[in-house]
Amino acid sequence: MVEIISIVLLVAILIGLKIVLGVSIKKMNELSQKSPLDELTKRLPDSIQMGKEMLAMLKNDSVKIEKSTDEKSGTSLYLVMENKIIIANGNGSYAGVQTMAHECLHSVQNKKMLWFNFIYSNCYIIYTLAVIILTVLGVIKNTTMQLYILTLLGFVFYAVRSYLETDAMTKARYLARDYLEKKQMHSNEEIDSLIAAYDEINKARNTNSKLYFNNECS
Repeated sequence: MVEIISIVLLVAILIGLKIVLGVSIKKMNELSQKSPLDELTKRLPDSIQMGKEMLAMLKNDSVKIEKSTDEKSGTSLYLVMENKIIIANGNGSYAGVQTMAHECLHSVQNKKMLWFNFIYSNCYIIYTLAVIILTVLGVIKNTTMQLYILTLLGFVFYAVRSYLETDAMTKARYLARDYLEKKQMHSNEEIDSLIAAYDEINKARNTNSKLYFNNECS
């Protein structure tokens, strides 16, 4: 009975988090469609040059920037073990400015925390898979204890990822604005329109909703 109650509570918590922190898929699809704002950002350099210029603004010139070799990849990442930013294909939309700002900001976050996130998240995934396999095989008998352990490990994982992603997302709009103003290729009204669009994207795509799907900072 205890095991059943624990499982039900855990599932209820996960469902609740998904509802509260979930992505508005319909809204994201609308925002990701071709926008008139795309024409504004075509004036800017390509994504790699843009990234180099943003990194210079952050006084961080040690980071490498590469475009993803995966044509289907839609995720941009900062890889702490390689000190490298991977930019997804198709980032030519207006949202690419904020995406690049987001990844550049990851590169200047506390390296100890970034390494902890990378190592801990991989260990957490391996441990979870091991528990599932051993439970199915009947090796693990005390499933209640494992549920408590996995829940505790999950909250630690969530806290670290939440901090890193929220910090980068919050600061990205300001770095994006500073970059656009520095380039002097847009009017104040055009910059305001782009920043307002970035705010809409952030509202529709709550960062916390994807924390459990990547072990790198995205």
